[in-house]
Amino acid sequence: MPMAPEDITKVLEGEWDTVKSELLESIVSCAKEVFCGGIYVPCSIHPCGWDFINFENIGLGEVMTREFELYDISGGIYDTHPFEYATLASVLVSTRGNYAFEISGINW
Repeated sequence: MPMAPEDITKVLEGEWDTVKSELLESIVSCAKEVFCGGIYVPCSIHPCGWDFINFENIGLGEVMTREFELYDISGGIYDTHPFEYATLASVLVSTRGNYAFEISGINW
């Protein structure tokens, strides 16, 4: 999701936290409304190389602070995970901004 020119201006004017919050809220909102309620992020401990982060328990007002629990990550299949207790922002930093949506329910 590229940054809009007005967002770049906000960053240059020192409003990075506002832009970051708006960007994270848009990712969560899109995942909840259009896709499967979360995102896939690259992770070397899953056999396919991607783990699903479920946004079911995250509200838009808490995207900057909500830390993921094990049950939020790939359906709770792990005993421990690098993204446990991580915020969405820190997960995206660790994946270098890589994430993917899953499309479900397409009826051609």
